[in-house]
Amino acid sequence: MDGKDDARVCGKIWAGKGLAFSFYPNSLISWDYSATHPFNRATTNKIPTFAAGYALHFWSKNTHYSMRNSLAIQNSYRTFISCWAACQKTIPHPKAWVRRLGTLLGFCVLLLSGHQAFSQENSQQNLLDHRIDSVVVELATQRAILGKGAAAVRVVPASELQLPSVLTLPDLLAAIPELDIRARGIHGVQADLSVRGGGFDQVLLLLNGVDFTDAQTGHHNLNLPVRPEAIDYIEILTPSGARLYGPGAFAGAINIVTKQAKPLTGHLKALAGQYGLTDAALTLAHQAGRLGVTGFAGTTHSAGYMANTDFHRSEALVTTDIQTNLGHVSVQAGFQTKDFGANAFYTPKFPEQYESTHAIIGSLRYSGRIGLFTFDAVGGYRNHKDRFELFRHARPSWYKGDNYHSTNLYEGRLLVGARMGIAHTTLSLNARHDEILSTNLGESISRWRAIRGVSGFGYTHFASRTTISIAAQEAIQWRGLSASAGISTTQNSSFDFISGYGVDLAYLFPANIKLYLAVNRAYRLPTFTDLYYSSATQQGNSSLKPEYSLTYEMGAQYTAGRLSANLSGYYRQGRDIIDWALTSPTSNLWRASNRAEVDAYGVEVAGSYYPDLRWVKSLQASYSYMQISSPNTSPAASYTLDKPDHQANVQLSTPAIYGFAAVLAGHYSHRRGHYVDFTSGESREYPHALSIDLRLSYTYRWITLFGQAENILNAKRIDFGNIPLPGRWVSGGLECRFGE
Repeated sequence: MDGKDDARVCGKIWAGKGLAFSFYPNSLISWDYSATHPFNRATTNKIPTFAAGYALHFWSKNTHYSMRNSLAIQNSYRTFISCWAACQKTIPHPKAWVRRLGTLLGFCVLLLSGHQAFSQENSQQNLLDHRIDSVVVELATQRAILGKGAAAVRVVPASELQLPSVLTLPDLLAAIPELDIRARGIHGVQADLSVRGGGFDQVLLLLNGVDFTDAQTGHHNLNLPVRPEAIDYIEILTPSGARLYGPGAFAGAINIVTKQAKPLTGHLKALAGQYGLTDAALTLAHQAGRLGVTGFAGTTHSAGYMANTDFHRSEALVTTDIQTNLGHVSVQAGFQTKDFGANAFYTPKFPEQYESTHAIIGSLRYSGRIGLFTFDAVGGYRNHKDRFELFRHARPSWYKGDNYHSTNLYEGRLLVGARMGIAHTTLSLNARHDEILSTNLGESISRWRAIRGVSGFGYTHFASRTTISIAAQEAIQWRGLSASAGISTTQNSSFDFISGYGVDLAYLFPANIKLYLAVNRAYRLPTFTDLYYSSATQQGNSSLKPEYSLTYEMGAQYTAGRLSANLSGYYRQGRDIIDWALTSPTSNLWRASNRAEVDAYGVEVAGSYYPDLRWVKSLQASYSYMQISSPNTSPAASYTLDKPDHQANVQLSTPAIYGFAAVLAGHYSHRRGHYVDFTSGESREYPHALSIDLRLSYTYRWITLFGQAENILNAKRIDFGNIPLPGRWVSGGLECRFGE
């Protein structure tokens, strides 16, 4: 058999699959019977075959190209073009129309077949013994979200945030220097999340890459059914890292990533403490082959640290991961319920306020690769119900009734990425529909709608909006250099087109030092509360416009062995900022408006060290400094200006010595701004707050007994005016683990 016969056999294999490469089998394939040829004359009758039933091989002078039915992470289109160029050097050119047809059909095959990919191998002397199967690389599951820019994200492992007395998600987030957790109650009863001096409505919140940001108000953003025990790590995304996810990341975004399943593991926790505190949590997980399921559930209760501060919360979350030949599928579903006394939460005039919230979330996500392209497709849903009572018990005759709200979020997102050499292109399409039924928010409806479980009373207002966003990002990586640039545009049913953009640049030095620069423009839409809320003391504004930010950032990151450190500085220009402020110094009416401008700048430093010492297991420390300026700054400003100018966290943990271990943590913060004391009527500054927490534990095999004290110094803490936070709080319990 000669080379011509070999070519004909290869052509027949492909003809059996219906491909058009048989147009020119003798001109496309070049044979070189030399010592460097992958198959010599003695083996030419052994055309390689695969379990899929077909294979295609191209040989050039020193390179062997192969195509087979399998998953791969090679750049298929680029490999095909380089294959064609290499063959041109050693063979006559087919006719132009044949080349175009072959190229077109080959590219279509790559797009339509989720299993096909070109792979390129260097044909060295050992290629004779090299199995073809070894050149195929299976597509790895990607849990990290797509499209990160050069300076887009900082990853914080949950293990670095397990401070004493951490029972809820807000407790965990409080240790991150970029974040401000402003609490109205203890242990996540209600807390506002903000990033780098932004407002609680100016942050995008994602759970496993799915956007569950609340359109009614940022007060509900942290009403997610996820406990600290469920969290693997937290991503802090700058506006550049979140530009592919639609509007909302005015100041940044938080992506909470839960733990993946392992073969049959479990964790049980029970705790009791002062003020009638009880907490119980259960985690079960199992990985069997390509299927992994993890379930988290917990409940927390307290009688309250002062009048009308009792609370009860329950939550559960189930995540399922399925690895298929076509990619990775993940499903998550969960719920949360909270009932709590809201003493002076919204006004100190009425201390008997009460609130109840219920949240349900669910999402389906697919991540995979088809030929040249990577895909990340998400569909999500969130329902949130809120009942607010101004009078929990005795109600005056003039009281019209409680406020009820029910919001629905329907979300769809598609990210498509393609790598061409050192460049990676990502396109995103986001579609989001929000709607609210309410007794107060929205436009009046002619016929009220019934509220489940409530008789003689119903929803009287309704509002909805649809938001569609398109974004594109181009990123390159070459040696230690990373750069990305992107644009986004959003069309909303209530507003005109709005747009953002950004550029990031980073360089990784050989000494594991990364320097980066970033400039980004972001935006966010008014919430339903901003637009429609109306009461005797608060008035929304249906004429509000979207707000914009332009952020400049630079920083450095260092990671080597046991030590890691981050240093960053930023300057953000905010325009048309939405805020609630008193209409005049003597007025009691707070009104939403677009303030002319609010600028913020700051510095953040964080580090962790894991020394090889007998008495020290780890040491983490962070500090942030931030200032906010506005031409119309006044003590009457509500949320925009009352941000911490200094925050510091220190955590020291010891290894288990004869089963005993300790964790000591300290937190200091000073919040700028003033509030009016309800009792005296005087304007007061927020106090300096220093809190020290301690946890002692003893572990024997799979059981751990622990005791902990929060705010040992009994320091005075106030995040919101007239709402004091508790002093010293002591608790203890046990944990049981198996399979870990």
